[in-house]
Amino acid sequence: MAFREPSETSRERQMALVYWLTSTVEGMTQREIIDQVTVTGPSDGTPIRTRVKAYEGTPETVRAKFERDKVDLRNAGFEIIVNASEPNNPKYRIEKDGAFAPAINFTDQEHDVIAFALRFCGFGKSGAFSLFNSIAPVDDFAINVEVYNPIIRAINTRRVLTFDYDSTDIRSREVEPIQIIVYLGVSYLVARVRGTENYRGYRLNRIVSIPATTTATFVLTEEMQKQAALWSPKYEPAEETIEVTGTTKSAYAPRLAMQFPTVTLTELNEDTVAFSLPFTALNDAVRFVIGAGLRVQVTGPAPVVAAAKAWLTKVNRGSVPALSEITFAPEGKGSNLALAFQLLHMVHQNPEGLRISELAQRAEIDEDQVREIMGRLSCIFLPGNAAATYPAYVIKECDDWDNEETDDSLYLPTTDVMHVDDASQMMWRDLFEVNLALHEANRVYAEPVMTSAIQKIEGACEDFVRFEMAASETQVAAIRDAIANHQRVTINYFTDEADRATERTIAPTEMKMLNGYSYVRAWCFLRNRWRNFRVDRIEWVKDPSPAGEIESDPKPNWLTTFTESGKPVIVVMDAFLRFHFEVIPNGRWGRAKDGRHAVEFRVLDENFLDALMVRAGEGAVVAQGTPEQMKAGHELAELIKKNL
Repeated sequence: MAFREPSETSRERQMALVYWLTSTVEGMTQREIIDQVTVTGPSDGTPIRTRVKAYEGTPETVRAKFERDKVDLRNAGFEIIVNASEPNNPKYRIEKDGAFAPAINFTDQEHDVIAFALRFCGFGKSGAFSLFNSIAPVDDFAINVEVYNPIIRAINTRRVLTFDYDSTDIRSREVEPIQIIVYLGVSYLVARVRGTENYRGYRLNRIVSIPATTTATFVLTEEMQKQAALWSPKYEPAEETIEVTGTTKSAYAPRLAMQFPTVTLTELNEDTVAFSLPFTALNDAVRFVIGAGLRVQVTGPAPVVAAAKAWLTKVNRGSVPALSEITFAPEGKGSNLALAFQLLHMVHQNPEGLRISELAQRAEIDEDQVREIMGRLSCIFLPGNAAATYPAYVIKECDDWDNEETDDSLYLPTTDVMHVDDASQMMWRDLFEVNLALHEANRVYAEPVMTSAIQKIEGACEDFVRFEMAASETQVAAIRDAIANHQRVTINYFTDEADRATERTIAPTEMKMLNGYSYVRAWCFLRNRWRNFRVDRIEWVKDPSPAGEIESDPKPNWLTTFTESGKPVIVVMDAFLRFHFEVIPNGRWGRAKDGRHAVEFRVLDENFLDALMVRAGEGAVVAQGTPEQMKAGHELAELIKKNL
């Protein structure tokens, strides 16, 4: 595989700049950076590589390189601090704790449960998965890792944060960050709006710029912490409780009881049940009516019925942008700099070292690319004893030095430095993913070792993250036991579209988390194929027995593989409607020219798309698809409206 030398030089230059600027207390002027920071020179055909200055060329060229590097470093989570006490000769430095989390010494058992938790949550490829798992990533449930570093840094240092936020429009926000809350798998920043007493929650996937910490600081009081703890990602409460009333079929009543523990059910006859369900917000009540669809007949109150009818008249209707106005992000591994840090952190999370083939497998890249990156980074020149505290300092062991270019060399973290623990630090975003995965897994597989790992992480992070998980998964323990004991079980299962539950016999093999909910992979004896089941839709589990022989699972990526066939469709939506579509695995996200968000995915069942567009309502429109898909949800919306 051929690589562009400028790309490799840029990566090494940026890595060297990080280590030089984090090793200085006073900072370095641009002249000092130009004179002292070096990179590996081009090959002359021999094993010996010369060193050259990282920043060479005319003053204009040097300045352009430096400005580009500052942008790339900031996008990777590092903040370059400028000391402008001498305006004509400013000094630059990087706070080492800005992107690197505090060093945490995990035991071997904690390391193992972290690896399991990351697999359980499907965090792979772009996240912390590769640091703890020896296998290649099997899923890729990304959680906006690029914004975590500056947000966590601002929370820890009590610094005011600025970012561009996409709500009804894109506007700049200036806030005092207090806490991150993870609610049903979705991350929010809870902060006080600068200069006010208003506390707001900002979905991290709607932050459309890399957050920047300002020089302004704030004092975090107990009252501020209390107000932040009261925030929850729900609609504004109504002055009075909204009691939605109506009837449903007896077969659907158990589903209501499972989803809404506060519901009151009254049997009217053998086929019909009356229900009364309280809500504290009008929008919540309307969403219930829309989601239940034809399975309920709502009798009141009038404002809820009127709002639901108005909602249904606007399903999949609105301006459709031309396809030429929609741009999708290219697929890739992310920045060169992030990939280099990922490889280095893999080595330092594994004291026994990792071979080139293992690094390539974990990072899902070519072995020659590993050789190119690690060959350069392992010989970065650092000032003084700085090599003793940075993860770039690794040792290469080669079995066949005469054929180094093809040898499956071993890279080891150095053992002859004083601060090896500091050298094995993760990025803040990696540590956040680990913490989230442990919390999710611990709810299903309660283990003391998971608890101890969580305590270590939150002790280092001052416990600034709050987790709220799904509370309706009552069958988790039974499914977990069936997996552990290799059993088949009989379940009563509600699909999203059906009126009644279906009794099935399944052989569950694996459970994972996605968007705050537990999913189980199982062989379904009713359908005679592999199926995914959401645990909160299982009414009961009974009759465990030996599973016997079943077919091998053809989809190792079952959590995030929506469908490999089906008809492609593109939906364009306002930013606040993204959450309806983010649950679709392997969707390809982009933006329309007018600022709306776009997602492309494949549809196997048109009923799924109909229900999805009805739930999304106004602000979401099919931009490309078959003639039937362009009208998705229209007929269903009319049927629900007539049913009200």
